[in-house]
Amino acid sequence: MTEKNLRVLILFILSNVLWGIAFFSPFLPMKMHEKIIVGVLCATIGEIAFWIFVWVAGKEVALKYRQYFSFKYYKNKFLKR
Repeated sequence: MTEKNLRVLILFILSNVLWGIAFFSPFLPMKMHEKIIVGVLCATIGEIAFWIFVWVAGKEVALKYRQYFSFKYYKNKFLKR
């Protein structure tokens, strides 16, 4: 794997991790205003990281990576009829 591919993959993983933290931030053991701050910051930085990933990798690669995180993809893959 080349260095550019590794950077792109790290950006994609970072954006998904940050969105996951933003999603679960209401359940963190913090004060309410801290939860809101963590959720908003993680969602914002995650969105920025995703769009930088799309810009660097290209639209086709972004759509392909996004496909792997779709339930429909795995449903069709494992439940072929």
